[in-house]
Amino acid sequence: MLKRLAEWCAAAVSAHPGRVLLLTMLPVLALAGPAMQVHYDGSLEMWFLESDPALRAYRDFQDRFGTDDFVVLILDTGGRSVFRNQYLQSVERLTRAVEAEPHVERVQSLSNHYRLRIRGDELGLEAAVPPLPASAQELETAQADLLADPLTTRTVLSPDGTQTTLLVQIERIPGESDYRLELVRRIRALAQAEERDHGIHYVLMGDAVLQENVFGKILRDLRLIFPLAIAVIGAIVWFAFGSFAPMFLAVGVILSALVVSRTAALLLGWGDNNLLVIVPLVVAVTGVADAVHILDRFVRLRLEGAGRRDAAVSTVKALFTPCFFTSLTTVSSFLALTVTPLFPLRQLGILAAIGVAAAFVLSILPLPAALCLLPGTPRHAAQV
Repeated sequence: MLKRLAEWCAAAVSAHPGRVLLLTMLPVLALAGPAMQVHYDGSLEMWFLESDPALRAYRDFQDRFGTDDFVVLILDTGGRSVFRNQYLQSVERLTRAVEAEPHVERVQSLSNHYRLRIRGDELGLEAAVPPLPASAQELETAQADLLADPLTTRTVLSPDGTQTTLLVQIERIPGESDYRLELVRRIRALAQAEERDHGIHYVLMGDAVLQENVFGKILRDLRLIFPLAIAVIGAIVWFAFGSFAPMFLAVGVILSALVVSRTAALLLGWGDNNLLVIVPLVVAVTGVADAVHILDRFVRLRLEGAGRRDAAVSTVKALFTPCFFTSLTTVSSFLALTVTPLFPLRQLGILAAIGVAAAFVLSILPLPAALCLLPGTPRHAAQV
């Protein structure tokens, strides 16, 4: 069966190289844009088994009491009292701006904080901060009252009155987390606008802030490491074959296989997480092997005098079976991860296996087809 399949691929590559190249690469090019838009899934729940009692207790807590997810903004006064008009007005502006953002359930700050007031036999609530701008006497009175209130100094005001916080409660959307990271970015932009326009500095804290920071650093590292890996692979291929054409073809196979893997994640509704960001590197280092074997044999046959199409046919027939089994063993190794109960590991196994399988198909069909159409013969390292 493999022999017949190899002969069919060789015949298709030889008879219709342009059609093979068009039919295989057009979908890849069309999907390249959407494939790069896979959302980020930073949910902590995916790292626990469904039967884990800690996960069940956590979900029960959320069902009873709502989300425990907060972004905390701390106003940095440099050791001065927060009871100054410029600070309190900044808190008020920022509170209103953050409350208007989507996925924000509520914001608790000094600007909307109420304290208990006892007047004779009556209990009542009154605004913690007087209407702004306030006089120095009003601010001094408010400071004294609030610092004496333990409910205030344990929530939105530090015991020494030099720091105040905005507690931003985030809406809970089960199974999604990318909206949290986008919200953190928007809140950070609002805080930075306060510093730019009014010279008032805020520090952001919270679980969503940590996730956004960690994922951002992972992406920055990947944007450096992946192009570097591609550059190293391309340089080695160029050195081996003495031509830019094989280098671009090998890199094209890697990038196309990555597009297929990312498209699979998109179709399955999966998002990136801190483990899946290594899939591009896995696909790059494992998917390039078949392409290099195809290039090596094709160039050797061309140097021996074979025509382009004859060299392509002979290469596909000779290497289809060994490349198939080497790819099969690699794919099987990744698919072995699907037996684990941990969902991110199953995702890694499936997406890496799809990427490696795609690299095999791309090496067997469009790569020889492109070699049939390219003029010239690259210099081979063996001839040096």
